[in-house]
Formats: sequence, C-alpha cells, structure tokens
Amino acid sequence: MQLGFSVWLEDQFARHVGVLEPFIRWAGENADALSIYNDHKQNAWWGRVMGVPELRPDDPTGLLPDPLRQRVGYCLSQIFVISDRMEDLAVNPAGMANFMTRC
Repeated sequence: MQLGFSVWLEDQFARHVGVLEPFIRWAGENADALSIYNDHKQNAWWGRVMGVPELRPDDPTGLLPDPLRQRVGYCLSQIFVISDRMEDLAVNPAGMANFMTRC
C-alpha cells in the first residue's frame, strides 16, 4: 500500500521468475531422508505463492519471491487445464511444475 499500485506491479514484473522444478528435483532426491510424503509440485508452488525466498537449502540467496506471477500462472492453469491423472503426468511432477511455471 505504501508503494502504490503501479509501482508495486512494476516491482513484481521485474522480479526473477520463481521456477518450481529445482525444488521438485531436490525433493525427489531427498524425500525419504527428509520424510517428505506429499505432492512436491504443490509444496513448491505453495512456497512460491506465499513468498518463501528459499525453497530448498541450496537455493541462491537474495532472490525475491514472485507471488503475483505465481498466482496469475495458477489462474491461467485453471483456464488451460491439464490433468495429472494421466499415466505419464502423474509420475512426472517436474513436467507439471514446468507447465505451472510457464502459464
């Protein structure tokens, strides 16, 4: 509110794109050791939307989250729908995450 609407939008558009695939690959490799039993794609997306700057311990520091881009991508994914229930996509969370990032 202090920035104003147009300045806030410009700031959001200038931010680095928060991709989800690196977290998904990391979580897939470390899931058993870290007891991660839920959907890695949802974990990654939720972290980006909620503004978590580092989704995994080896993330580069200093990147600002991009919640506006993530939420617009989610909205577009509700229009351009794909299902993760198909055999090929259900076992490929990286493919689903790339779809979400590119919307």
